[in-house]
Amino acid sequence: MGFGRLSALTVLALLACSGARAEAKCRPVHGAVDGAPVAVRVEGTTPGGLPPSGRLVLSWLAPPAAEAFGRHGRTSLSAVMPFIRHAQVYEVPLPALADGSVRCPMPAGPPGARVVGLLEFRERFWSALMGGGPRLVGAAVKAGAPVPLRARGFAAAAVGSRPSTPPKPSKHCAGPRFVHLVGDDPAHHACALLPKDHDPRRRYPAIFMLSGLSGDDTNRFGWDGFVPLADALAEETGPALYIGVNSQGPAGSIYPTEASSKAWLDWLAGGLAKAAGERLGADPDARGLMGQSTGGFNAVSVAMLRPGAFRSMAAVAPDALDMGSWLLDGDVIDPRWLAWMRLEVGVGGPGQMVSYAAAWSPDGRSMPADLATGAVRRGVLKAWLTHSPYAMLGQPAHQGALRGLDGRLHIVVADNDPFDLAPPARHFAARLKTLGIDHRLVVDEHGHFGLDKRLPAVLRAMLTDLAGGLPADGEQ
Repeated sequence: MGFGRLSALTVLALLACSGARAEAKCRPVHGAVDGAPVAVRVEGTTPGGLPPSGRLVLSWLAPPAAEAFGRHGRTSLSAVMPFIRHAQVYEVPLPALADGSVRCPMPAGPPGARVVGLLEFRERFWSALMGGGPRLVGAAVKAGAPVPLRARGFAAAAVGSRPSTPPKPSKHCAGPRFVHLVGDDPAHHACALLPKDHDPRRRYPAIFMLSGLSGDDTNRFGWDGFVPLADALAEETGPALYIGVNSQGPAGSIYPTEASSKAWLDWLAGGLAKAAGERLGADPDARGLMGQSTGGFNAVSVAMLRPGAFRSMAAVAPDALDMGSWLLDGDVIDPRWLAWMRLEVGVGGPGQMVSYAAAWSPDGRSMPADLATGAVRRGVLKAWLTHSPYAMLGQPAHQGALRGLDGRLHIVVADNDPFDLAPPARHFAARLKTLGIDHRLVVDEHGHFGLDKRLPAVLRAMLTDLAGGLPADGEQ
């Protein structure tokens, strides 16, 4: 829905002629917000065809991060958690915003911090925060100053567009060494990178790869260094297949459970594995599964839910493997993750917490806390914790699944991960040790997004596993 026949510039002209001045207030999405009003205004040309209202996110960032946010129109990886922690979501009338400014109550921020703002239009908030898609974005030049929003990314995508459903194969799955593999469900697809001089009559080890939140089947192949790395490893250990697996879902990413995604699990461990063997020569006795972030959590879950399907498994910077210790601060939801839930529900569209809810909540959408009061919803919380790999280790069958990997289980995490994922990984590894399940825990300083620095060692260790050798050295 747009402004009808009136463009934003026409609205401005009419208001100027009438002498009227648009004075509007933001409406906090999660109820009343106490704080001083902050003026937010649009600078430059306002794009046409905007809807009558939108969701504006305001937050506090330290001056260097705020300046970079305003200059580049995106946040840095190091500023994601500070942005989440202080974020407030508002419903704003866009005609009034186009005319000049709206006023939003903002709680006091850290000393010296500046208010930054983001308003996007396709329900792709996380993409917009990292610099993608049409959005209005900006930062106050100093504490107490108005937040000027400028249009970015409108030439690249239509305002009203939405993510395709089902997801389409990525543009990176193209070329003589790439093969697209599909299942009966169009959403089930994968992209395989073939070794040089591929011969389908040969048998190759195959590493199946799961990407991070909302990632598709070619996230790794979009990195320019992946193909050279695969070729270099082939010189060391012999040729191998690398198969990126789509795990996108309407809420962002699939988190596999027997109830919510049995078909995807069956396809990954069955139909896809069979197709890779028949078409590409993937050795059924030399299959590995690795993932980053969401993909790392999912790799552990798949290994437990489909025992024997993979001979080696690696989880890099996985989502909290002990969800309970990560999610809770005593008897309440940790304020950091409660703020994250409020942010995602407030802006709408795909997200991290929204993906958890889609997979684990009884109704597919509820959070484990009341977003207005923070009170814990015990039934939802119990459902979430049930699907934590740490909790799953309480079942002998799942213990046996990981014990069957016989030392070919790798977990890589960093103490400086901004999402605080090292403690739950350590808890999970300690539980494995108590149960006598052989594994490797590697703790490094590559944060959360340092997969490219980790891939050479991780893939080398997995290829060694699949060749029957010893795992790489790491912290026990």
